[in-house]
Amino acid sequence: MSRHAPTRVREKGKKVTDIIQSKPFWKGVQNVLNVVETLVRVLRAVDGERRSEIGYLYEAMDRAKKFIQMNNKTTYAKWWEIIDRRWEHTLHHDLHAAGHFFNPQYMYRTDGRNENYDNASEVLIGAKNVIKRILDNEDRAIIACKQMHDYRLQLYHFGTSTAQRAAQILSPADWWLDHGRTYGYEDLAYVAIRVLSQTTSATGCERNWSTFGFIHT
Repeated sequence: MSRHAPTRVREKGKKVTDIIQSKPFWKGVQNVLNVVETLVRVLRAVDGERRSEIGYLYEAMDRAKKFIQMNNKTTYAKWWEIIDRRWEHTLHHDLHAAGHFFNPQYMYRTDGRNENYDNASEVLIGAKNVIKRILDNEDRAIIACKQMHDYRLQLYHFGTSTAQRAAQILSPADWWLDHGRTYGYEDLAYVAIRVLSQTTSATGCERNWSTFGFIHT
C-alpha cells in the first residue's frame, strides 16, 4: 500500500464528515423522507383487504403528487418523473382508471375538484376498456358505454340530490347497487360493482391486477 494512502483516506473521510455535517445535506435528507413518507402512506392505504381500495388508488396517487409539489417547489418535477415512470410501467392499469371513474364520491364531490374526470382521457379510456372486457356481449357493452354519459353529466336520476348526497355516504359499490342498477342502469352498474368490489395490494408479487385474471375469478 502506498505510504500516502492513509493521508488520502483521512482526506476523503474529512470530506464525508463535512458533507454529513452540512445543513444542505440534511435538508436534502428531509426532503427525501417527506417524499417517501407521502408515497408509503399511499401504499399502506391500498395494501389491505379490509375494504375495496380500487376506487381510491388513482385519487390517492394524484393527491400524493400534489402534496409533493406543494412541499418541494423547486425539486418536485424530478420526483414526478420518477413517480410517473413507475406508475406507467408497473402500477397503472385500466382497472385503476375505471375504479376512479366509477367512484361516485369523486365524480359527485361537493368541492368542485373533479378535474381528473374532465382532463384525463386515460380515465375514460380505462373505464371503456374494462366495460368491453367484462361485458363479453357487444350490445351490452355499447349500452353501458352510452350510460356512462348520463353518469358523467349527472343526468336523470344521477342528477338528483338524493343520488349525489348518497354518494358521500354509501360505499361506492353500494351506491351503484341502490342508484344505478335500481334505476335502469343494470349493465353499467354491473361493471361498476365488479370493479369497485376489488381489493388492491402494494406488493408486486401478490397483486392480481390482470384484467384477464380479474374477469375469470
